[in-house]
Amino acid sequence: LLFTIVDGGSGYNQPTTDIFAPDPSYYNLPIKGVYRREVGFTSITGRNLFVTVEVSATTTTAIGRSEFFEVSGYQITNQGYGFQEGDVIEVVGIPTDKNLSQPIEPFELTVLDTFTDNFTSWNFGETDYIDSIKTLQDGVRVTFPLAYKGEDLSFESNPSDEDSAAIDLDAILLIYLNSVLQVPGIGYEFTGGNTFTFSRPPFPQDDIDIYFYRGKRNIDSIVVTEVDESIRPGDQLQLVKNNKYNDNNTVDLTKTQDLRTVTEIASSDTVRTNLYFGNNDLETIKERQVGWEKQKRDIFLYGEPAPKTRDSLEPVIIPTAAIIRDTSKTDTEMFI
Repeated sequence: LLFTIVDGGSGYNQPTTDIFAPDPSYYNLPIKGVYRREVGFTSITGRNLFVTVEVSATTTTAIGRSEFFEVSGYQITNQGYGFQEGDVIEVVGIPTDKNLSQPIEPFELTVLDTFTDNFTSWNFGETDYIDSIKTLQDGVRVTFPLAYKGEDLSFESNPSDEDSAAIDLDAILLIYLNSVLQVPGIGYEFTGGNTFTFSRPPFPQDDIDIYFYRGKRNIDSIVVTEVDESIRPGDQLQLVKNNKYNDNNTVDLTKTQDLRTVTEIASSDTVRTNLYFGNNDLETIKERQVGWEKQKRDIFLYGEPAPKTRDSLEPVIIPTAAIIRDTSKTDTEMFI
């Protein structure tokens, strides 16, 4: 390379003899399609092929003496993909003499052979991220709720579907504690629903990442977002006595239990309540009627606020106003 220093300047500190030049404009040049056998002249070709070219001077003597430049060498810096045998491609971006409207002859390459590689892969499906539980980690708590984008999330299998009923729900979650994958049944317990329980309480400084397995969306798993809210944490339930005859014609005398507060919605058909210390009733297997009383005041559950507001209770606001001054058709103001 030949450098001509027009003005050396002054005031430099610790000058060196190193010279740095930017990459030439013909480095990693792209290509465009020219011809394909099955199509003819077309711009359709492969992708991501880049070429670095070397340009040097050449002299042609005819009636007069003319000096031009030509591609004296090239290197394919990225082979690309999607090419076919017989493809003709043109390298674009090579500088052209200002006295020429176009290159005398474009620099073209022909694909003589292609290589296809075979590989085998296995994809176990897609996972999604559960909301962080960082704010709930206090070094004492072991049971944590599952939420997705701020909404409570519950995992359930479909008992009427043979494949769904066979799913082991404790393998649905992937829980990492300080980047260490936890083993279901050892590091934590999860049998479905919307909570899981650690075997030991995590510390506030622990980093916990929770993922859940989705497989292929809408095929392996389905997210149901439109769920009618009925019982919710803060409501009260009461098992009602069931006076009826059993199969052996003996009277099934049960007692109406005391009210108990719902503390958690474990799944679509399971709730958890406070420990029951009321009348002792050992008959817990047979079906019983349940009285339901909606929450009427704001309370705290396990230290977390549980307001009485619910989506099914929406205010009906009908704004009205009285005109306090006569108006006419030409008025632009109204007094109310």
